[in-house]
Amino acid sequence: MGTDRKDQKHERLHWLYIKYLNSNTTFAEDKLLGQALRNDPSLGTQFQLWEREWEQSYAGNEATNKSWIKTRDKFRAHTMRVHRHRTWWAAASVVALVFAVGSLIGFGVARISRPKQFVYTVPYGHTSKVVLPDSSVVWLNAGSRLSCTDFSGASVRQVSLKGEGYFEVRHMDSKPFVVSTKRLHVQVLGTKFNVNAYSPNTTVVLLSGSVVVHANNNKASSRILLPGEQYQLSAGGKVSVSNVQAADFVSWKTGSLTINEMTLSEFFRKLENYYGIPVRVNADIENLEYSGVVDLHGPITTALSDLSNVLPIKVSHENKGYRIKRK
Repeated sequence: MGTDRKDQKHERLHWLYIKYLNSNTTFAEDKLLGQALRNDPSLGTQFQLWEREWEQSYAGNEATNKSWIKTRDKFRAHTMRVHRHRTWWAAASVVALVFAVGSLIGFGVARISRPKQFVYTVPYGHTSKVVLPDSSVVWLNAGSRLSCTDFSGASVRQVSLKGEGYFEVRHMDSKPFVVSTKRLHVQVLGTKFNVNAYSPNTTVVLLSGSVVVHANNNKASSRILLPGEQYQLSAGGKVSVSNVQAADFVSWKTGSLTINEMTLSEFFRKLENYYGIPVRVNADIENLEYSGVVDLHGPITTALSDLSNVLPIKVSHENKGYRIKRK
């Protein structure tokens, strides 16, 4: 009997914490979570595990934790429901969360006692517009993740990016804006630019203003870009700067891909990044070039079907993805 009560308490805390991450809790429920954490500090570790499960479920991860699914189903009838909220969220395509373990401890005095930590994630097949704490605006591409603080007390506005983002940065002379990816840094004061940190290559395309870009741990790779220029860091570490049609590189934020003399291997890699589904191109056609516009509003099957009507290709299923062959 005691074990049953303990399990029920555990499940209820799990349910309340997920509600908290979705900003659905009442003040009374917030206080309840804070009190539980004060009474049992070891819950901090459990909360972090639940938070990671929650974040993965919103990033298109199919391996959603079974215990979370069980809890969600059990309490589905009692709230405005994480399952329904996930459906809403998939349509909105983004969520900002405050890391809760540190903030819950301060309930009763103030909800947040230190700079807020935000994480924005976008599922595959969607894009999203995000307004940062400094009023800068970021469009995030599919499968992307952006993290930052609220910039309070910081001398630099620093954000971390995985995936792809288009930035319109608010000008602040006294506080530079820095985008960090796994392989490079971009520093600006106020400008418009696109960062593509999907592998294998990492690129920065400048639309207006100016930026300084350098590969991590390699100041010699530093370059100052002018509008219409692209900085590319290859998988092997080679740096190149070229002139491009900058607007083509941000068409994804309005739901399309604009392609200008791009090889099929590179183009289908973009589709793969967007939908999160493997697309393999046969070697005999991977260097064929394609120009055009592809609509991303529908599923990948629609995009592939449309392409097979205008390109000399045929599409077949392969494992959990697709194979592109010569027609």
